[in-house]
Amino acid sequence: MVGRIRSPSGTGVRSTRTVPTGKEPSAKEAACRANRVLPVPPAPATVTSRSRDSSGVGLGRELAQSIRAVLLGEDPGVPLSRRGAAALERLRAERAGTVHPEGTVLAVDGDISRWSTYAGGAANTSLAAALDLRGFEATADSLGISVAGRIDAEQVRDATAAGRAEAALPAITDEALEGLKFSAALPREMAAEVLAERITDAPTAATVAGSPIRVVLQQ
Repeated sequence: MVGRIRSPSGTGVRSTRTVPTGKEPSAKEAACRANRVLPVPPAPATVTSRSRDSSGVGLGRELAQSIRAVLLGEDPGVPLSRRGAAALERLRAERAGTVHPEGTVLAVDGDISRWSTYAGGAANTSLAAALDLRGFEATADSLGISVAGRIDAEQVRDATAAGRAEAALPAITDEALEGLKFSAALPREMAAEVLAERITDAPTAATVAGSPIRVVLQQ
């Protein structure tokens, strides 16, 4: 039922308020209302710049390993157009120095080192944290770890061997803790440890740390 109000000028104006009828909404009405509700994605985890991936945690291990396999020559398993096939060949040529069938690749170019692991964002965050504990400024993403300065294979093995990669946790900012549910109910140290464990992958990091490292000197 719609009510009628009178304006100061005496002109009738219809109210926009609808008087509830007490009836339950029909299934069609309920579905329409549900379709208007947009899901709210969880806030991405944020860690320090030394270990943060651009998307929070980044790609998972399986997807990162699939990228590596295709770069090494494996058929992607989907039909490709002529243009797509040409683009894939160009990408394989551009990334040839980042993959090796027997292990990971450490490329040293001047004062920048890049350890291409294709282990996924979480595992690389674990490895970057281990390098950080040994005094290296390391930044992780889904496909590898960038290190400011020159680093050799022995230094990488030393920093990540003997359980160090599994035990290392990245530093967590206060901003990141604000996105952790119930963080206010936990001591800061405990909340930081919970979040750090969520964005790392210690088992995969340990596997990568034990893999052969091929060194490429670009300069």
